[in-house]
Amino acid sequence: MAPPNGHNDDTPTALSILLKHGIHTIFIFASPEWTFTRLSSELLTILRDRYPDGLTTSVAPRKITPIPKNNNDVTIIYGLLKDAEDPTKGWDEIVVENPSQNKLGQKGFSEVTVAAFAFADKNYNPQMNDVEFEVEVPRDYEDEEEEGY
Repeated sequence: MAPPNGHNDDTPTALSILLKHGIHTIFIFASPEWTFTRLSSELLTILRDRYPDGLTTSVAPRKITPIPKNNNDVTIIYGLLKDAEDPTKGWDEIVVENPSQNKLGQKGFSEVTVAAFAFADKNYNPQMNDVEFEVEVPRDYEDEEEEGY
């Protein structure tokens, strides 16, 4: 007998998304059917509530990224890890042609997804502009011992 929601047990009905910027990781529970507009709106609401003074993008040198005041003044760009085993290799931008129609499940978001985010001007164009995902990758304690920290 099929579950009442119409999904079989192998179909993910929810996504756990870990969104990274600077030293921060924001956890959002979403649906594969969410649009990127909805994800961005949820993210901005959380950021404004938790980080009214901005995000710590880097510790040394200290850099704070302000949170945009108006959803219409910003485009949030998302990226997925180039190599899931090695976050130091960076992020590939997810090209979202229509944020109000493109769904998370269509763009590589699965049950547990680690993604970076960056703020861009509302007129951002991936063909014309490059985005830099500023994510501080934690260092291994063993690496610090070897370097004498």
